[in-house]
Amino acid sequence: MLQNLKYYKESRAMQEAVEGEIHKHGQYYTTCVIGVYSLTSGIKAFPCGIGDDYELKGEELVQVLEFIQKQREAIASRYLVKTYEGWQESGLPTFEDYCKPGDTVDEAMVDYFMNCVPPVSMSSSCAQAGEAYNHVPDDKNRYRATYLTFVRLSSSQWRFAGYCYAGETTNRVEVETSLERRIKEARTNG
Repeated sequence: MLQNLKYYKESRAMQEAVEGEIHKHGQYYTTCVIGVYSLTSGIKAFPCGIGDDYELKGEELVQVLEFIQKQREAIASRYLVKTYEGWQESGLPTFEDYCKPGDTVDEAMVDYFMNCVPPVSMSSSCAQAGEAYNHVPDDKNRYRATYLTFVRLSSSQWRFAGYCYAGETTNRVEVETSLERRIKEARTNG
């Protein structure tokens, strides 16, 4: 049984991980370190301090995944304005883990995405990253590209509008992170 979970955010020195104590017959047995990237990729067995692999099953797998989600949400919620620097220091692996549609972001965040690829749309009030995020059907059932979109709030702050059609600011995509997909899968498959 895995107990006393500890979360370690990603940094330059280490990958995102969860550490837990394995107890057998009510006694501490060993410690296991679970790499989050491996876990969200579908791996369920992890090496432990005694040379054995420990496999997460059923409820325990869901418990660890939900623990990670709570830790990530706690980190992301610390930032009232989502800054590019904050994203880098947060240890969260993707923009989607750090920022949700409606969040206020700083100019550096917008600059980062506008400088990755030429923007599809750029004006004083709206900026859309130039690579399609996804293709979703519009009201006429035609698939159209969606783009990471920011709307200017002030000279230094923007609102992340979500993934919008070119020239629009209405979010069209409900993003599901790899962790959220894995939690659903684990709950379904027990």
